[in-house]
Amino acid sequence: MKRILLVLAAVLLVSGAAWGQFTPRESPTATATQWLFASDADNFISPSYYTDVEIEKAYIMSSFANNTPAIGYAATLGGIYLGLYYEGTLRVVPALTYVEESGAFPYASSSVTTYKRYTTVPYGALTGLNNNLAVLIGVADMGFAFYFGSTLAYFNEGDIRTGGVNYKSYEASRGDLMIGLGWGMAKDLTENGIRPQLRLDIVFENDYRAVEAYDNNTTYGKQVQISENVATIFINASMGEYTFLRSGGLKASFDVDLFLGFDAYDNEYSWRDNPTDNWKTEKIQGLYDGTNPPELEEALSFGISPSVGVLWESEKIDLGARFYLTPSFIYFKTTGHHNLPTTAVPNLRKSFETEISTFILSPEISLGTQIRLIPEKLSLVAGGNIRFSPLYVLTTDNRYFENTNDNNETSGTTGVTTAWGAVNTGLFLGLNFNLTKNVSFEAITGVNAANDGVGSISIFGTTDASNSITYFASILLSVKF
Repeated sequence: MKRILLVLAAVLLVSGAAWGQFTPRESPTATATQWLFASDADNFISPSYYTDVEIEKAYIMSSFANNTPAIGYAATLGGIYLGLYYEGTLRVVPALTYVEESGAFPYASSSVTTYKRYTTVPYGALTGLNNNLAVLIGVADMGFAFYFGSTLAYFNEGDIRTGGVNYKSYEASRGDLMIGLGWGMAKDLTENGIRPQLRLDIVFENDYRAVEAYDNNTTYGKQVQISENVATIFINASMGEYTFLRSGGLKASFDVDLFLGFDAYDNEYSWRDNPTDNWKTEKIQGLYDGTNPPELEEALSFGISPSVGVLWESEKIDLGARFYLTPSFIYFKTTGHHNLPTTAVPNLRKSFETEISTFILSPEISLGTQIRLIPEKLSLVAGGNIRFSPLYVLTTDNRYFENTNDNNETSGTTGVTTAWGAVNTGLFLGLNFNLTKNVSFEAITGVNAANDGVGSISIFGTTDASNSITYFASILLSVKF
């Protein structure tokens, strides 16, 4: 059930273009207007819209949000466009602390030696890293992008002490590693639009721990304690907006995204017949949490996200709205087992099989505006969304088996669950200020969170959760020359 919840969460990240992927941080303008309006900070690293950034020599941006900096650079070199982007914690090593101690190690009768005693247990401390990189090359009215993202932290050392236990070896890894490729047309294919995009991502989710611990003066080999690694392939295709109506300052357009995702598993589990036997390790195409028998799993997700938008532009104000309707389908299968292998029970014996087929409908309305308070100098950007909790129809087929070699099915159940939850709303507010023709400043205020039931806006709040107009949750500076 863990994986179905994760896949479900991924699908519900409307709309498909950002589903399951690292994308460069959106600008305060895009956040405040719910992506109905964008700035150069969004376009300069986009395979389909980098040509909208009119630069003579170079473009530079820097932003700060959620205690994480981001920097970007773009230039045209010999007719080839080059865009670079980095966002992250600026750390690649986890925060582990240890002291060097002298004493008997690994057991009481050992000779005096020096060893590391980790005051933070390595597995639990492998968090807090986040580094993301994007490279864009533009040529022949097309953009080719490479994406890399990592929250992965890794530890592998021997002869250490931590958590009151002596270890001959201690190996652990936690976090995600993402590699992505993107392509897009950087000009409209027709006079009414259409700029197709395609993106492929492979995400490696790591959660692994294997140790060889000392038991007095003896070890019993490597024991895999946790092995829940998953490789997920995401494919996303976008048509690009097609404008089907123009009338004065009014424009109406249509777009559609397709996305597909499926998982692969390559894990291990350890077992032994008796407490004095050495640990045995086997591979499994599923997940092992270290406590329960391993589970074999399969997952497949497919979705389509059509949307219709309208935009009205005038001299001092722009108004936009877009309606998304995101039907998607998830298939998930898991096979559980009665117990780990032992001498008496040498095989994994099925205890149950569960197949879950889910149809999800996720409608959303986004609203945005740009108000030019001082033309070409100061603009107010604002927006909101109305996100309907998804309608889903979940069909579950359960089958149960006896604890015997022939896996006799004992019973089964089939159920259908339908649900539609409440409506969630959001309000967002930001400012754009052009210091000069080539230097611009963007910021989004603390009024940028979905409605949490408080229902109030503060003027002088000083925290990200204060819904304050005077608190800036994200700032961005751009220089173009």
